[in-house]
Amino acid sequence: MKWIYDPIIKFVKSLIYQFRYTFRAYLNVWDKRKYKPGTLIQSCSYYPGIVLEIDSTEGTIILFDLITGDRRACSITSCGVKKLFPKEVVEMIEEYKLNGDRGLLIKYNGWTEKEYNKFMKKHKK
Repeated sequence: MKWIYDPIIKFVKSLIYQFRYTFRAYLNVWDKRKYKPGTLIQSCSYYPGIVLEIDSTEGTIILFDLITGDRRACSITSCGVKKLFPKEVVEMIEEYKLNGDRGLLIKYNGWTEKEYNKFMKKHKK
């Protein structure tokens, strides 16, 4: 009977994930005040960054990426940015130096080794 329940469980888990992501984005729209210039955040690329400016009409954050040194733009509503503590930023930079993207995704974003390998296999084509 396991073969019957596995697709159902997978579907329910995907619905829960979509709801959590949408709800988090909805809350972020109403909480733009927490992202001020100088705030440390994790961008949609999973890298730590510093907020440089905020376009409140578009809901866009312009940030300086602390891993690549680039300027990036993230949407408050759809990127899923989150605030970080200075200690977390230092740890993330050290983890990136040791293990690259793999380290950040597994240690700080809840990915499994299997998910990471599947993602890399799909996107390295």
